[in-house]
Amino acid sequence: MSCALCKRKPPKIGSEKWVGQDGTTVRIPVHEFIVASVSSPDGEFDLCEDCYKQNRFPEHIRRVMDLVHVEFGLEFLHEQRYQECIEACERALAIRQSPAAYEAEGCAFLRVGKTALATECFMNALRLQPGSAIATLNLKRIRHSEVGK
Repeated sequence: MSCALCKRKPPKIGSEKWVGQDGTTVRIPVHEFIVASVSSPDGEFDLCEDCYKQNRFPEHIRRVMDLVHVEFGLEFLHEQRYQECIEACERALAIRQSPAAYEAEGCAFLRVGKTALATECFMNALRLQPGSAIATLNLKRIRHSEVGK
C-alpha cells in the first residue's frame, strides 16, 4: 500500500485486534499516516493523507473526487478525527450526494454530540438508499437515547 502519486508507503507502527461476531480475531495493521484506497473506473488506487490535503490529484482521480472524499471521511472517522471526517464528507456531498457520505458524516456528528445534524444525515442516507442498515441502526440508537432522557 503506497500512494499512487508520491509513492510514499506508511510505516507500520502497531496493530489493532478486531473480533468478529463468531469470535474470530484478526490483527489490523496501524500505520503512521492514512492511505485510503479508492476504486475508480480506471482501477483501484491508493492516496496518502498528505497528497489529499494538498489537493494533488491527476485528472483520472478528479473524476471520482466524491469517492476520494468519502474514503478519507471514513478513514478520519476510524481515527476519531471527527471534524476532519465531517469536512471530507461535506466536500464529497458538494460534488454528489451519496449514502456513504451521509452515513459517515452522521456518525461523526453523533460522536461529537450533534444529534440533530446526525439525524438529518441518516435521514438523507435513507432517502438515497432506503433500507440502509447503518442509517437505520443509528436512527434507532438516537431514538433509544432520546427515550431514556
